[in-house]
Amino acid sequence: MSVPDKDTLNRLYILEGHTTPEIAAMFGVCNTTVCNWLRFYGIPRRQRREAQRPAEPSCELLFELYVTQELSIDKIRRICDSSEQSISSLLDQCAIPKRAKAQKMAGWNKGLPLPLEQRQRLSEQHKQMTGEKSPRYGAKLTDETRAKIANSLKGRYRKHLNPNWKEGGISIYRQYLEGQYEYKEWRLAVFARDHFTCQLCGKPSNGDLQAHHVHPVNGCPERILDLSNGITLCESCHDKVRNHEAEYIEQFEAIIRQATLQTLLPAPLSAQ
Repeated sequence: MSVPDKDTLNRLYILEGHTTPEIAAMFGVCNTTVCNWLRFYGIPRRQRREAQRPAEPSCELLFELYVTQELSIDKIRRICDSSEQSISSLLDQCAIPKRAKAQKMAGWNKGLPLPLEQRQRLSEQHKQMTGEKSPRYGAKLTDETRAKIANSLKGRYRKHLNPNWKEGGISIYRQYLEGQYEYKEWRLAVFARDHFTCQLCGKPSNGDLQAHHVHPVNGCPERILDLSNGITLCESCHDKVRNHEAEYIEQFEAIIRQATLQTLLPAPLSAQ
């Protein structure tokens, strides 16, 4: 075992800051032997707290981390392996003004758009959290919650609040017609005259027949229950005619005239 001289120990222990266990590992001896060497050469031992205390960051480093990069005190103390109180005291010593608490709280990113990648990631996560994968799947609402939701939706889409509302238009007459016995009789009479067949495509009744007003109700309210103003259409044809009623008026009136004449003609005599 080679014993190091005083200069070697002084360089390793004082200048380079190695600990006694590290020096002992270099020379293959125990920690007690290194302590005896230090005592023999008169090299002062470091206190335990001095050996464990990390180097304090400089004012330039604190300014770069806290002001330029806008890191929090918590992140800085993790980088410097220190405590929040120590970093806060060093900021005061270096005359670096601390940020107000309102600047560190929520709202710092208000109004800033999310990056495209983050928006896509959130969209994909939302698509996957449906059905049984949803955290609210199977949850039952209390009666109080159900009542609150119902009350919040009451009247939300009534009359002028409805996006399809037409002031002074068909909605007023529709309220009069809905559920009226006279309207039901008029509708049935139109179907019977047209033999329960769509007069545009010739499709027979399949539960989807609708009575269409040739002249719109909002333009001719006096002809709401006029049999000659009604024609039978299937649902698909009615959707095609809707908002284009004026283009079909002459065609529908000719069809209605022909159907009316056929009903007025006497039935043919049966062959004797």
